[in-house]
Amino acid sequence: MRFVKGEKLFVRIDRKAGEMAMTDQDFQDHLVYVEKLAGERYLLGGGFSNTDGGMLLFKAKNIEEAQEFSNSDPIIERGFYRCEVFEWKLVVLSETCLESKKNLYESHCYSIHKFCPCKIGEDAVSQAFSIYKASADIPSFVNEMEKQRVIGRRIWFAADENTIFISKKYACESGGGCPENQTLIGERCHCGHYNRSTAYQPKYYCKCGAEFYRPMFASIFGDDVLIEPYKTVLSGDDECVLAIRIGKTEEKANAHA
Repeated sequence: MRFVKGEKLFVRIDRKAGEMAMTDQDFQDHLVYVEKLAGERYLLGGGFSNTDGGMLLFKAKNIEEAQEFSNSDPIIERGFYRCEVFEWKLVVLSETCLESKKNLYESHCYSIHKFCPCKIGEDAVSQAFSIYKASADIPSFVNEMEKQRVIGRRIWFAADENTIFISKKYACESGGGCPENQTLIGERCHCGHYNRSTAYQPKYYCKCGAEFYRPMFASIFGDDVLIEPYKTVLSGDDECVLAIRIGKTEEKANAHA
């Protein structure tokens, strides 16, 4: 993304419109719309952490076009949120805003919901918990998880890192993927928002997918577990590998970054 001083941008502020509950599908439709918009013009967006709402910063020809883009967003159009759109002129640009941040996990879905909208099966969660209870230690737990093929193509434990690694099944092995996209992303990526992409995306975009496994490992290790993408097809790797870092949290990781 490139910022230019004096350039005309637009800010959209979203606020909850009422008590009507938004479904996972509504949010998925919102993400698809926003990602399409982000592909056409540069855009920053995310949810507020201390209130129900969010903000988008994007480029448009004029206030009318900006308002049209905003009103066509499914979460606005369907009445879940109301928005205000403001014209914004960039005056001050700090060099540090171009630097990488310690906490990179700011993809739209994770920054708003803090969990993956896709749900891991309760049977798999229960099976993993039962295996853990019957295991003498973490290595034997992981070995039994691998033996029973509870999750992934492969699961292993790195004692020196106190980390469980999971090599995910390819999407095409599970009846998913995007057959129209003849790339590894289309073949192996599970995410319906990104498996249509033919261009690589930052690894942190897959934080949401990593959180898919939180119900399983939080039930075993509690809240002190950091789940993050280690390798991703979306970022150019040949497979997706997740790291379940026991005894760590995002806050602890960021404090030592």
